[in-house]
Amino acid sequence: MHLLLALLVQDAYVELDYAKVDRAIAREPAYAGTPHYALLIPDPKGGVRSWAVVDKSAAGDVLYFDLDSDGDLTEPGERFRPTELGRMIRVGDWGEHSDLEFIVATRGTTAAWFQMKYRGKLEISGGWPLSGMTHTKWGDSPKTAPVFRPCRDAPVTFGLWGEAELKRGQANTITLVAGPAGSVPDALCSVANEHLVPGKDRIIATLEARDADGRALSVRTEIKRHC
Repeated sequence: MHLLLALLVQDAYVELDYAKVDRAIAREPAYAGTPHYALLIPDPKGGVRSWAVVDKSAAGDVLYFDLDSDGDLTEPGERFRPTELGRMIRVGDWGEHSDLEFIVATRGTTAAWFQMKYRGKLEISGGWPLSGMTHTKWGDSPKTAPVFRPCRDAPVTFGLWGEAELKRGQANTITLVAGPAGSVPDALCSVANEHLVPGKDRIIATLEARDADGRALSVRTEIKRHC
């Protein structure tokens, strides 16, 4: 049984060849522990690129974030520590964007998640999988770092959060996230409901399955309730 979805939008956007994305970092600090890397590209044309590095050590997590997108992670004001909550690291304003913050997973994994307000308005979060209940694992080097595209104008990809199997004869609830895809399957970004334009943007779902006699079924419907 399969569920196919599509969001019908038409906006300008430049796709990137992630194999050719420049992954050079001009300057890095002396890390206390093991660094884990991710690259954020919010610009529709791919021109603005900022590195995020989580330095995990026995002394606690530290985030380095390239606020001015110049590749230098040693500049003043680009080193951040967790809040009193322990896992949340607040960055704040990032160019024309605001309220950027990261949540770093506990010890034993390199997964992390972030959220922000794109151009100070649209909420976008990053670190979602295409299927399952895990967040993006950051790379152990710039070469293996996931690339996120937290951009309002990107084509929309859907991810299934939670149980991926629909069971016949039972009521099934599915939770979807929708937004720009990244360089790897678990680097999906999710945009808030305000991204949809009433009367213009539509979410179409197609359910494909087989009945008790093995005959193929296909049901197409529009999802009108979302948040």
